[in-house]
Amino acid sequence: MASTNWKENTPPFKFTHNPSLEPFNVDSSTFCHNAEEDLIGIVVGALVFHRKKLVNSPSPSTSDTSSTSNSEHQEPQDEEEKDHILIIQRARTDSHPLLWEIPGGAVDYDDPSPLYAVARELWEESGLILSHVRREVSIGGKGFPTTRDEKGYVLFTSRGCRVAKYSFEADVPPVEAVGNGGDGKEGHMVTLDHEEHEQYLWVTKEEVEASQCVRNGNPIKFRMTSKEQRKTILQGFKLREEDRRKEE
Repeated sequence: MASTNWKENTPPFKFTHNPSLEPFNVDSSTFCHNAEEDLIGIVVGALVFHRKKLVNSPSPSTSDTSSTSNSEHQEPQDEEEKDHILIIQRARTDSHPLLWEIPGGAVDYDDPSPLYAVARELWEESGLILSHVRREVSIGGKGFPTTRDEKGYVLFTSRGCRVAKYSFEADVPPVEAVGNGGDGKEGHMVTLDHEEHEQYLWVTKEEVEASQCVRNGNPIKFRMTSKEQRKTILQGFKLREEDRRKEE
């Protein structure tokens, strides 16, 4: 990670986790060593959701981005409370330049556990502090062959090395005021290291499906780092929708 002043005061991470995630609450070096022989490492990702009211507007046009079209996007319709997920855009000088992803990164051997790596990477990439890990968000695939279900998936780094990635729904405490994509009332204060990420967005499921959104009247197109990243995000939305249906 790049050296940025606000990162130098890393907070003590005190978070809880769902009991189903105990397989990830083990020493990181042991976890990594038990992975497949041809994997060079383990990567984790954090799906951070914020549920807030959204003033609906027409979907952005892929062919017409004129000022007339933009003014139409600004016309409010009905208000609806929806899940938004945090995505961040990789720096133009990094691998996968200007593509979008959820916060995350490699598990270090000196991390107390892969779950701790989730907290550390979330802090380093967004400035958010993990409070609870709800669940693993899986799209299937082969990554970590043990007696537990194999839910991670294998991806290739920019250097062609194989790593297994595991993603988790992560809770963070809300604070007053949010920036890009927020409603200015309650949300999460995101702080980026601009040597690693250009900007961030809070986006809905529909915006992820369309790979675009409208902010302040301006259409924004975003492309994920991989199809698996996009699938993982949509799976996260699906799981939350299923939870709400069960509660009804």
